[in-house]
Amino acid sequence: MNLITVDRDMETTAQRIESRRVALKLSKTDVWKGAGLSSGVYAQWMNGSKLTGENLIKVARILQVTPTWLETGKGEMVPGNEANADLTLPSIFMSGDIVSSERFLTVPLLNARASMGPGDATPDDEVVIDLLRVSRDWVAKALGPISNINNLAFIHAIGDSMAPTFNDGDILLVDTGNKTAASDKVYVLEAHNRLFIKRVRQRLDGAFEVSSDNPAVKTVDVLNGDHQVVIKGRIVYLWNGRRI
Repeated sequence: MNLITVDRDMETTAQRIESRRVALKLSKTDVWKGAGLSSGVYAQWMNGSKLTGENLIKVARILQVTPTWLETGKGEMVPGNEANADLTLPSIFMSGDIVSSERFLTVPLLNARASMGPGDATPDDEVVIDLLRVSRDWVAKALGPISNINNLAFIHAIGDSMAPTFNDGDILLVDTGNKTAASDKVYVLEAHNRLFIKRVRQRLDGAFEVSSDNPAVKTVDVLNGDHQVVIKGRIVYLWNGRRI
């Protein structure tokens, strides 16, 4: 009679978190603090509360595993580079079997696309479609002040209203923890259930205005409270990956 052996130490998300935490020699505090959460939330996970959405992505990044594996136990545990085998990445992106959490940061590429024109529909759920490893040293030197390294995410830009600053198809690095408008910065904005990439400036009267960089399609709107606009994050870096 054939017997199927089940690793019962890895059946739940809590068990998978603990297994990876121990393997990486991380403390429990390293995990919940690194995710920008509290010890109470961590305790809830250990007691069976569901880990989903943005928190799932952050914890998976800290534990250097795929969100799917962490949530379900299925699929590849450690993010691989097979999907990007034919893609040449700039030197700030590291491919291959890199596991040092002290040197590298795993940043998710989300399914959300932010339009530079009429707006792209906000997805119901954030889905990680790829994972890119970035040098922590590069992050510290190139990005300047950010809210938290665990708040970084990549998204695609579509449209041409922000040209020549950004172009259709560019991949943008977003600080999703930066949700406060500052003068003359570019943000991912959500309005009417759609995502936009726009520049935000503060006028002399103190009001903020939203505009496009492309002079051919330049429009200006004032954030005066008439429309509900949510800042989803600030664009902190552009990676132009188009073939030329």
